[in-house]
Amino acid sequence: MMQRDYDNIPAELKEYPNWVCYGEDKTPINPRTGKGAKANDPATWTDYETAKAAAEKHGWGIGFEFSGTPYAGVDLDDCFDDCGISPTPEAQAIIDELDSYTEFSPSGNGIHIIVNVGDLSIKGKKNSTGNIEGMKKLEMYTEDRYFTMTGKVYE
Repeated sequence: MMQRDYDNIPAELKEYPNWVCYGEDKTPINPRTGKGAKANDPATWTDYETAKAAAEKHGWGIGFEFSGTPYAGVDLDDCFDDCGISPTPEAQAIIDELDSYTEFSPSGNGIHIIVNVGDLSIKGKKNSTGNIEGMKKLEMYTEDRYFTMTGKVYE
């Protein structure tokens, strides 16, 4: 499991009340109740500080729900070279092109990129079809999904 450094999460994300927690299986948890959080129910989310405190108390991680924000998440799964040190050239090209907040996924084998897209007319989850050269899968989310967050910035 990837070490966490939540201080690195951009302040602009922390301003939104779109925070949940997650356990080992990465299922979202309502930080206030400890029960399941839902991607389509803001009543099950909270502010950043409450989520962080609950995560620290229970040994959980924190996550960011995209719905109702100008942000989208790009998830590059298993995108590191055979040594696990550097992203594949294809993944690095995406990271360079998006030039936005980029962190390691909790497994340490993937990358999460969060971009400010403003008012995006295409909503939801978009998957790659099949394997993409240099990574297992590429997914993009704008709503009804969340990202697990580590704060371990990829530079």
